[in-house]
Amino acid sequence: MARRYPLAPLLGIRRERVEARATEHRAAAEQSETRAQAARAARARREGTERALGAERDGERRRLEQGAARIQDLQQSERHRVGAAERVRSLKAREEEAKAHAHAAERAQAEARGKLMRARADEKATLEHARRYRKAAERAEERAEEDAATEHWVASRRGARRG
Repeated sequence: MARRYPLAPLLGIRRERVEARATEHRAAAEQSETRAQAARAARARREGTERALGAERDGERRRLEQGAARIQDLQQSERHRVGAAERVRSLKAREEEAKAHAHAAERAQAEARGKLMRARADEKATLEHARRYRKAAERAEERAEEDAATEHWVASRRGARRG
């Protein structure tokens, strides 16, 4: 009769831990991708605003060179430029914040990946130990059967001493 593997409950625990770590890693990867997309979107918004501000500034410069701008237009454009520069600063701050969140999410994903890899390694080691245990148990059982067969053969041989 084969002996039961004494660490069988540990196999289940290791499997559950791998599944839990895989779920955590999947969630961390999704969050990392979401945060990276948010950072890319913030950068695109800032760059778009900067391009629009530059185009508007170029248009004003052309109007000024052509003599089509009045003092009131210049004052209004200066107020607009100050407001647009403030918007760009605000967008830059949001971009930096989004970038920091994206880096934090990447670090969390890397940490989750490390935990998953350790859990998989632990599970693999436990499975390998169980395989070696079963193999040793099979060899011990085969030796016991061979010993029993040898004893039976020796005992049943003709002329064997019977005591």
